[in-house]
Amino acid sequence: MGPGAMGRMPSPADEIRRNLEASDGLRFLLDHRKPLEMTRAQRDTLERYRDDQSAMQKPVYRELEKLVSDRPMGAPGGGRGGPEGGRRGAPDGGGRGPESGGRGPAASDTVRALANRLADIQSAFRDRARQQLTATQRTKADSLELIWLEKERKRLEKAQR
Repeated sequence: MGPGAMGRMPSPADEIRRNLEASDGLRFLLDHRKPLEMTRAQRDTLERYRDDQSAMQKPVYRELEKLVSDRPMGAPGGGRGGPEGGRRGAPDGGGRGPESGGRGPAASDTVRALANRLADIQSAFRDRARQQLTATQRTKADSLELIWLEKERKRLEKAQR
């Protein structure tokens, strides 16, 4: 079954976005606002942070998409749908996943730098959001996150079998 059978192959930008969204600490806190017993004011502040985070990340995602779309289709690590455009990294670490950008050293470094910038923005907003929580809420958030991480680990182990 070729790439067209299931839709377009994800670009490195799509993979980076998906990975960051899956590990978004701010989103995690908002998704768990009820068990954390957040006040309306806390929730409103975190929602404002989410909007600010999105606004700060948007130009970086655009830059990442432009970098990917400027490469010719079919070129190694090229534009969307290229033969290596969405290939995940190999288990031995020699793959072309979002961390490496799937291209030569210069493009790889650029993709990595943009991915790191996106992650730094996300981390900064997660830290700001955690400062809005009480000590009890932070402890509970840590416990909920550990439970979530364990479930993710088991899910990934099962998927690899």
